[in-house]
This record gives sequence, structure tokens and C-alpha cells, in this order.
Amino acid sequence: MQKQSYYSTTGAINLLLAIVLLVSPWFLGLTSVHTESGNSWIFGAIIAIASIAVMYGYDRMASWVTLMCGVWVAISPWVLRLHGLGWSARTLDLVVGIAVAVVSAIDLWTLHHLPPQKTA
Repeated sequence: MQKQSYYSTTGAINLLLAIVLLVSPWFLGLTSVHTESGNSWIFGAIIAIASIAVMYGYDRMASWVTLMCGVWVAISPWVLRLHGLGWSARTLDLVVGIAVAVVSAIDLWTLHHLPPQKTA
């Protein structure tokens, strides 16, 4: 598999997850909870920008950024003590955060284990 097409695919997956994170406060009715909605919007935007960077070939640093953001999104409901939210908001953050972190970790692993791309 070519590296560029692979990173376009994983970047697109993380971009879709970022969009889910960006729109989740509206779907879950949490726009009035400023800590949760702000967290989702800020880290959703960072993940989206870094995912686009991965798709355009800036894979190493952008993959690290998405990995760290994914871990943060997964643990943020407990770190920010958002216990008053429903289980759906915490579960969404946990699932999206883990998914982003796993895709980013796979990106970083393949970055070091796929053979170099030959140019014509």
C-alpha cells in the first residue's frame, strides 16, 4: 500500500471523527454546558486541522497531535469533572477519543514500519 493513500484514508477517518465531536454538543443538547461544548469544539477543531495536515503529507507531527488530543478527549469528562452530564456525552467522548487515538497510533506505527515510497 502506498503511504500517501494510506495517510489520506486515516486522515479522513480522523476528520470524520472530529466532525462528530464538533457537532455533538448540538445533538446532545449540551450547548449550554460551556465546559463540555467548549472542550468538544476546541479539540474537534484541532483534530480536524491535524487530520487535514495528515492527508496532505505532514504526517509525523500531525499524527502526534491527533494522538494526544484523542487521549485528552477520552479522559476529559473525568478530568474536568463533568459528572452531571448524561452517560451519552461521556460515552461519546470516550469512544471518539479512543478511536482518534487508535487511528493516530496506527498512523505513527506505519510511518516507521512501511517501506519508503519510491518516486519516479
